[in-house]
Amino acid sequence: MSMKKLKNIALAGTLICLLFTDCRIKLLPDRDTALAKQIELTGKMIDSLYLNIAEETVAEERTYKKYAKGYNAVEVELNSILLKNKVKALNKDAEKIAENSVTLWSRYKSKHQADNRISNADIKLNRVFMRDQVLNMLLGEKYKPEENENEN
Repeated sequence: MSMKKLKNIALAGTLICLLFTDCRIKLLPDRDTALAKQIELTGKMIDSLYLNIAEETVAEERTYKKYAKGYNAVEVELNSILLKNKVKALNKDAEKIAENSVTLWSRYKSKHQADNRISNADIKLNRVFMRDQVLNMLLGEKYKPEENENEN
């Protein structure tokens, strides 16, 4: 057999294999339900922290030191979410949202630390902005395909 015939047979065999096998291009990582649960729980931690701070009716009594453990616990969770997003392939958008969340949280924490107090307005705004960040992270996971979605 000539080399040209062998190439044609190999090409035909490859095309037949591609036609009868599940061949797909993956553009997004699979949905991670454990990560979505962690994001949800972190959102609850944030909400709880700000509600606890708001319970203190005198702004001057809302010292950073009084709430430092809560701020640090949230920061640990947000950093964990960011790291989990960084190690996934095809996950740049979710990684960017998580990065923005960590940056925003650090900014809010630093402001409370520097001022050693936090106003009602800051509490309300911080809650709203962080709720939006958590929502964005959750939606990012929700719209990823399930692991077995395109099989069968």
